[in-house]
Amino acid sequence: MRPHHRWQAGLGLALLIMVALPLTAPAARSSAGGALAQAGLSGVVNLPSGAPAVGAIVWYAPIPAGGVYDERDEQFGAITVSDGSFSITGIVTGTYGLVVEPPENTPQAGVLRGVTLQALSAPPATPPLTLPAAPKRIEGTVTLGGTPTSGVQVLAYGPSSIWPRSATSGADGRFAVGVEGGTWEVAPAVGPGSTYGYDGPPSTVRFAEGSTVETATVTLTLASLSATITGSITDASGAPVEGITVEVASVESSRFASYTTYFDGLYSIPVSPGVWEVRVLPDLSRGYTPALPVATVEVADSQTITQSFTLLSGAVVDGSFLVDGDPATDVQGTVYAWDSAGDLVATSYAEGGSFSLVLTTGAYSLGVDLAPGSGYTTAGEVGLTIPPPTSTLQVIPVSLPLSANSAAIAGFLRLGSGEALSGVLATVIAIPDSPDAAPQWAEVEDATGAYSLSVTPGTWALSVAIDGEELYVAPVDPIIVTVGADETATKDLPMLTRDGVIAGEVRDEQGNPLGGQIVWVSNDLFEDQTVTGADGSFRFAVPLRNGANTLYELGGDFTCDTAEACYLDSLPEGIMAGPPASGSGLAEIEVRQIEARRATGGATLVGEVNNDGRKTSGASVLVINQGGIAFRPTSDDTDGAGAFSFALAYGAGQSRLSGELSISVGRKKVIYRIRRLSLPASASAGVALAQSTLPTVTVDLASVTGMPEPIVETFKPSLGWSTVLSDGTRIQIPPGAVPLRASEEDSARVVVAPALALPGTAQYREAATYGLSIAITVVSNNRPITERLAIPARVVLPYRLDDLDQNGATPSSARPAVYSGDLWRVADNYQLDQATRTYSFQATTMGTWALVRPQSACSGCTFLPMLETAP
Repeated sequence: MRPHHRWQAGLGLALLIMVALPLTAPAARSSAGGALAQAGLSGVVNLPSGAPAVGAIVWYAPIPAGGVYDERDEQFGAITVSDGSFSITGIVTGTYGLVVEPPENTPQAGVLRGVTLQALSAPPATPPLTLPAAPKRIEGTVTLGGTPTSGVQVLAYGPSSIWPRSATSGADGRFAVGVEGGTWEVAPAVGPGSTYGYDGPPSTVRFAEGSTVETATVTLTLASLSATITGSITDASGAPVEGITVEVASVESSRFASYTTYFDGLYSIPVSPGVWEVRVLPDLSRGYTPALPVATVEVADSQTITQSFTLLSGAVVDGSFLVDGDPATDVQGTVYAWDSAGDLVATSYAEGGSFSLVLTTGAYSLGVDLAPGSGYTTAGEVGLTIPPPTSTLQVIPVSLPLSANSAAIAGFLRLGSGEALSGVLATVIAIPDSPDAAPQWAEVEDATGAYSLSVTPGTWALSVAIDGEELYVAPVDPIIVTVGADETATKDLPMLTRDGVIAGEVRDEQGNPLGGQIVWVSNDLFEDQTVTGADGSFRFAVPLRNGANTLYELGGDFTCDTAEACYLDSLPEGIMAGPPASGSGLAEIEVRQIEARRATGGATLVGEVNNDGRKTSGASVLVINQGGIAFRPTSDDTDGAGAFSFALAYGAGQSRLSGELSISVGRKKVIYRIRRLSLPASASAGVALAQSTLPTVTVDLASVTGMPEPIVETFKPSLGWSTVLSDGTRIQIPPGAVPLRASEEDSARVVVAPALALPGTAQYREAATYGLSIAITVVSNNRPITERLAIPARVVLPYRLDDLDQNGATPSSARPAVYSGDLWRVADNYQLDQATRTYSFQATTMGTWALVRPQSACSGCTFLPMLETAP
């Protein structure tokens, strides 16, 4: 997703609270439609100083007998007025929990939770509620052209609040926000009509959990919107078209903006000077086609550039499905259309027995990518010719042939003992070896451990995804099954038990425990990662080979916040996992101590990024292969002069720097290889690190080819959604998968966008040129879906051999993974199909998905670079 979607939405939500939301809850009704007894909640909220909290936001949720406060039932209640009071009326009698978020510009106050009140017809007087002191503080300055800027709203999104914390910059440009522990993203809110924009991604701030007082400082640099891109949107007759969205995206930074036309068909978007891409997102439902060129314009300071577009009229394809000549009304999948040049030009989600596409004049091939578990297989693509446009919108009927699955695969999940595995939530996934057959999946009966799949005749690769179960895991390698027509193949699927243990602790060179450090284990059976406790301890329950000792790799990602507190990542080492002691469950049988080496040497790596010969600000520079050396960026992105720098930290005896940087902006990227640069000698332990400057790195960006365009679509979660991107990526969200709250309407928005800025970790690095960011929000309130999906989504990621080779990977070494919590988490039971060059897997969370490969334990290993320095 483009970074600024969230911040613009955040501003709209903040305005919605302050202006549009009522202070009275909807009248309560009984299940039979009659009115229930009306009640209310009221109180007074004070700041930690005892002064009234004016503008605090009060949320409430009913608490059933013996229950707890459930955020899924949370509703907006009220905003406190001048004396700090609030009143919520029109609710039923009962017990309610409250969450109170502090007013804007009150960095001394935090969120109040754990308040329980009784809602009565005449609410009793209650003692004032006092907001707790905020243990953490984010402060900084907003500047425009180097000058501090006042009146700019700054939003901070954190891990535990629905709405962002906010503050408005003062006359000196400074702001301050009080928060709790965790990771926070901070950026200015850029609203409609603003004379400034924000070019960078949100600044990330991380605080330790708990009540320890911490302060972080950020600087937010605005860009002046002193130029304008304007134009008109008309149809083929020259008439203006209302309701068409125009989007502009900077080629030189991550900034974008959009405008939706009114009755006059005109748009006008203020922008900062530079090069911009202008595209139109037409309304397909009205017969306008999406196949419009993207215009690239360069605009100077105080200049207005006019870029107009003419929409083409198309034909609506009214589609249906036939099975052996009879209509099929229970089909789910994505219908697609290829043009005569072989380009994917349109897709439509099929629900039931129909679909609809909008196409312009020309010849096309139509087909359908069926959803898993559909019970059907496509019988091939259908050719279709769209005639020239007429004065009225044409509707052209077409039917796609399908064939019913005539074979089945059935069996049980079984443990090594032969016992059927019951009582788990699991799904069996079947991937065909034929490109004409559709993937299938079926839920396992939790009472018996049985499964049954309807498939077409042929060879299938079976795997198992277990949801929320910690004791059992499926084998990494799929089970191959071949089944004939009108046959049922019986195949039991072996399951692994986490019957072994790896335990240990992380300590520094003086023997002090290090909490909050990432530790991971991996082999061809299983992989996992965890965070050490306050005493430095960690523990993994892992599967063993036939119950015997099993070799794993053990490694760590350690913190390097400052030169004085920088611990170098441990290189992977072999460790034997053994069975637990008899009768003691998964008890620790051996403690392996990992020593976190403190850095004793330091240097600064500097560089600059060019894009078409221009110094490029806002480019993302990430470390993807660090070779045992810690890189700490001095800023998130390149500055106005296109420069970046990293503070390096390394241990005793390290004399050479070898690593790789991933540098990207817009749709351009390069992997820059650093090979054996000389480093200053390390200091003795406890001596301040040297900061010599290494030779300047100069990088010229190159376009990434084959990358799909971003898509933004609205769908009904009850019906599900699917799509096929132009690069062949397939995403299927089953009906009922999106977890909606009781008060939310059945409408969601999905955003799928290429992701170039892919970070590396000590365990994994990227293995392909780009990934995909997948995000879902609820339309009614713009709430991002961060919970696990109720039903796993299905994702198919294609790969190109050149991309894997360029990143030192092979199809067998690359793995699909999602970036979450500063870690790459490999998909469970993914399937590699080298014939179609795809990886298939189920995803229970959205986020940035990409192909990664395990880091090598050899810090001096070399891989094929895109660019490299001299030795």
